[in-house]
Amino acid sequence: MRRVAALLATGMMLCSYVGAAAADGAAPVPSISGHFSLQTLDGREVTDATYRGKWLLVYFGYTSCPDICPTVLLRIGQALDSLGSLADRVQPIFITVDPSRDSASRLKQYMAAFSPHIVGLRGDPKQVGEAARQFHVYYRKRDLGNGEYTVDHSSFLYVVTPEGHFQSLLQDSLPADTLAAQLRDLVTHFANADDAGKVAAGKLGYQRWCAGCHGRRLQGQALWQLDDQFAGRRAPAHDQSGHTWAHPDEDLFYMVRNGRFPSASSIAPSYMPAYSDSLSDQQIIEVIAFIKATWPIGLRISQAMLNPGNAGMPAHAADTELPVAAGLLFVLAFSVGLAANRFAVGHFGRVQRQVHVIALVEFRDHHFDVLLARACQQKFLGLRVARKS
Repeated sequence: MRRVAALLATGMMLCSYVGAAAADGAAPVPSISGHFSLQTLDGREVTDATYRGKWLLVYFGYTSCPDICPTVLLRIGQALDSLGSLADRVQPIFITVDPSRDSASRLKQYMAAFSPHIVGLRGDPKQVGEAARQFHVYYRKRDLGNGEYTVDHSSFLYVVTPEGHFQSLLQDSLPADTLAAQLRDLVTHFANADDAGKVAAGKLGYQRWCAGCHGRRLQGQALWQLDDQFAGRRAPAHDQSGHTWAHPDEDLFYMVRNGRFPSASSIAPSYMPAYSDSLSDQQIIEVIAFIKATWPIGLRISQAMLNPGNAGMPAHAADTELPVAAGLLFVLAFSVGLAANRFAVGHFGRVQRQVHVIALVEFRDHHFDVLLARACQQKFLGLRVARKS
C-alpha cells in the first residue's frame, strides 16, 4: 500500500506541474531534466555531466529500504552481467533519498553487496531534494514512532542519454533479462532506417560531412574498387554497388567514429577521417540510417541476415514474398563471387585489376532479381547475369 501511495503521489505531483505550467501558458508536459549535483562516496563533487558519453540508469532509494531497493539493484547487476562488454556503455547510479542516515560509509557498505558497476551518490538534504525535483521523484519521511522512520518514495529507473538528455522511464519491476534486453537496444549503435526522423536528419548530416568524398548519390569515387597503387585512398560507394551492407551497424559506427574498422590495426594507414570529435553518437547513427534507407529492401534484408544481432530486419520485410529465400540466394551469390576471386588469384597470379563482384537483391512487386555483375577484364572469369522475374 505504501508503494501504491508513493506512485499515486508521484502522479499527483506531475499533474500539479502540468496544471501550473498550463496556467502560466507554458508547455503542459513536465520536463525531466536528468540533472544532479551530488558527491561520490569518497567525497568527490560530481554532476550528470561527469558521466557524459555513457547511458545513465538512475534510481532513487535508500539503504534502509526493506525490499524494493535491494531487489532493483540486484536486477540491475544481473542485467549488466548479461550485457558483457556492452555494460561499459551504461553507468547505473543509486541516489539516496535518506541523507540523514545514509552516510558515505554506510552507503559504501551497502553498495558493496551489489554490482561494482553501480555508483552510489549522496548529498545534503538540499542537494538531494534538488536532484529529486529534476527527476520528478517523490519521497517523504513517515514517522514510525520511538524516533524511527521510513521513507516513502517513487520507484522508477530513469534513462539518460550519453548527451545528457532524459530518454525514458523503466519500471522497477522489470525482470533482469527484460531489463538487459531493453538496455542492449539502447546502447548498441543500431541505425533504424525505418525511422523517418533519423533518416531525414542523417541525410543532412551525410550531405555536410560525407558527400564531398563519397558522392551525393553515395556512388563513391571513380575506380574505388580497383586494387592498384591508389587502393584504399578512393572513397568507396555506400549505395548498393558497394560493400557497406556486409558490415554490422556496430562496425559502421566504429568506422565513422574512429576512421577505421575494429578489426584494423591501430597503426595501419587510414584515409577516412575520425569524426569522434565532430559528430555525436546520435549524429553518426543518423547518417548510417540514411545510408541504409537508400538501399533496396533486399539488400537491407541481406544485411540483417548476415548480422542478426546488429542490423535489424526492415519493418516491412514481412510484406515481401520469400525474404529468407532471397537473402540466402544473395549470400550464396556473394560467396560464389568471393570464391571466384580467390580462384583467380590462386591460379593466375596477382590480377592487375581487382575482380569486383556486385551482388544485388532487389524486390519489385513481390518478385526479386538477383544481379551478378562483374567489373573485370579477365576473360576466364566471365559471368553471365542471372535473372528471375
